[in-house]
Formats: sequence, structure tokens, C-alpha cells
Amino acid sequence: MKFIFRGDLGTHNGYARATRAYAALCSNFGEITGIRMYGEPDPSDRWKYPVIKEEDIFFDQKQYAGDVDTIVIQVCTPDLYIRFPNVKNVGCFFWETSVLPLTEDWVFGLGSVDDLWLPATYMLDMCLTKSFKNKEVIPWPILFSTETLDDINLPQQQPVNDKLIGLSATTSSFGTYTISEIKKRYKTIFLTISSIAARKGIPSLISSWHSANTSGALIIKLSLKHLHFTGSSLIDYLNWSNIKHASLKNVFFIIDDVSEESIANLYRHSDFYITNTYGEGYGGPIAEAIVNNIPVISPIHTGIVDLLPPDHALRVSHEALQINLPGNLAVYSSASIWNIPNKNDLVEKIKQSYEINEEQRLVITQHQLAFFAANNNKSNLLSKMKNWINQI
Repeated sequence: MKFIFRGDLGTHNGYARATRAYAALCSNFGEITGIRMYGEPDPSDRWKYPVIKEEDIFFDQKQYAGDVDTIVIQVCTPDLYIRFPNVKNVGCFFWETSVLPLTEDWVFGLGSVDDLWLPATYMLDMCLTKSFKNKEVIPWPILFSTETLDDINLPQQQPVNDKLIGLSATTSSFGTYTISEIKKRYKTIFLTISSIAARKGIPSLISSWHSANTSGALIIKLSLKHLHFTGSSLIDYLNWSNIKHASLKNVFFIIDDVSEESIANLYRHSDFYITNTYGEGYGGPIAEAIVNNIPVISPIHTGIVDLLPPDHALRVSHEALQINLPGNLAVYSSASIWNIPNKNDLVEKIKQSYEINEEQRLVITQHQLAFFAANNNKSNLLSKMKNWINQI
């Protein structure tokens, strides 16, 4: 069996990390090859399999046809989908709201897929996917993403000194810090791994953090998909979002492209994971936080429904609204439903986290891990993949 993954192979955004995790899962059943879609940097330090070009599949019919079973899995949105000849074409895409674009390229792209992989159960009933016959819910196999996450009982490691950007308490100007410095200065660290996408709600999260007025530190790993994010980009983003310096007390940003080990160390040196997201196709960082035994402060909607139990102690209430988010990408329909977390409840959950003792913390982490692991354990994912391969 030959599996060819077409997608983002080498960056650290959600699609790329999911692509590598799916490839690691499928490596248990055959040979893995990759196709780079976005012209991202050389992925060799993160993508450990061979890389080919799209035209290789079209022109090398001897290799990709005949007695060799070849499956091309494209981790992308349907508008970027290419149908390849003489292979099994699989679409694996993440969508964060209730409405899919019904433009010609999306409808045509989805119609050219032989089989559809959906990372979250809520996507089963969306328009276009509801009537799709050959579909399977295959969660982002987070436990296959990196070796460092295979064992949830890993001992604490020394932090990697990645550069954090934060306001100086004395000069109100931005300065640089290390994770070690932050850990020494603040007893409690809250972490979110996010992007500047409107649906991530970063301005609202910072506003809620400011209102909570706690003594902890908030670390925001922030990215701009497929583009280099610089210090000046961060300033422009904060200004555009109308985020004032006064709101950035004890807030630190990581904007550099960091290693898998650095990401793992961020989790290990954080006390809580927090998100103010309005919609998730899956919620990879939430899943990683759960696996790393970090209590998660989050609303529960869209893809997160599969990750956190309904009675989660740090669940943030939300309201489903049909609204246009400022700065949202044009691909999202104006009919989209977004799940807006209740700011007051988020502030209360931040404050509540300081009252959690070690025994309560253990109950929370065990409960969220047990719920997550019921469907996202290795045994279940390997079995599901084996059954899917047998069916096709």
C-alpha cells in the first residue's frame, strides 16, 4: 500500500501538524510519500518521508497504477483539491463553522473526492458532507504527531530558550524574554497556541485576561499562516485589533517558528491551557494540552465537542450567533454560525483556576484525558484505519 500526502508538510500550523500525524498513522500500513502544496520551506527536518511533485503522479503511470494500491490523501480545503488519475482520491479537510462555501470550486472539489475523512463528528451533518456516502470520522491522530507525545508520563525537561516578546513593566516598550525567565517570575502560566485568524478571538482573550487581573503570565504562540511573522507584524496586528498596551500586562508572545520539542516544552511548563476560539475544525492544541495533563479552559463547540467532556469543570459558556467577524477571511459565508464565548464566564474561569488545588487539578486532568482517550487512543485509531483500508 502506498500513501501520498498532499498538503503543508513543513510548517507548524494546524494543517501541517495534522498532515504529519496522519502520515505517521498510515505508516503502520504502507509506504509514505509527500507532495508540498504551498511552497513552504524545505520540510526535511519535520517531514521524514520522500517528497515528490504533483506531475510525477500524472506522468509516471507505471509506478502509480497497476498492482500497486496508491491512495492520495489531500489535507486541504476542497477548492485546492486536485483529482489524480488511477489512484484512490481521499479528501481530508477541517472546517470551523456550520456552513461550507457553496461556490463552484468548493462544490466541484468535494465532488471529485472518492472518500472523505472528517476530523470531527460535528462535520457529519454539514451541508455537502451530510449526503456524502463514503465518509469516515478519523480524528487528527495527535498521539502520532511526535515521539515526545507518545508517552504522557514524560518527565519534566529543561525549557528551550525561545524568544518571547512582552512589555517591559518599567518602560512600557516591548522587550524579549526566555521561558526560563517567565517561569521564575510568575508562579502560574497560561498558554494558548493560536493564529491571527479572526475566529481565534485573540483580542477578546487578551481583554478577558486583562479584566481578570491575575498575577500569572499569559503566553500566546501566535502565527500567520504560510507567511513570516515579525515583530513589526505583531505591532501592526495589535494596533489593528485595537489592543492597548494597558491590556498586555503579563502577556508574552512567541512569533518565531519553533521546533516540535519547543512546542512540547511549552506545554510541560504551563499550568493551564486557555482558548477563546469561536470555531475549531478539530482543536489540535487543545488535544495536545489534554495529552500533556494540562487543565483546559475552553468553550465546548464544533470540533471541541469530541475533545472535552460536557461536564468539564473549566468549560466556558458560549452563544451561537450568525455574525460576520471583523477581519474574517472572505471564504467564510455570511451565513456562518460562530460560537462566541461569554467574556464574564471566561474571566471567572481564569480566576477560578487559581483556587484549584492539586487534588482538584488531578481530577480535572484525569477526567478530560479519559474522555479524549476513549476515541483518540492509538488502538482505536489503528483499528479504524485498518477497517477503512479493508473496506476500500
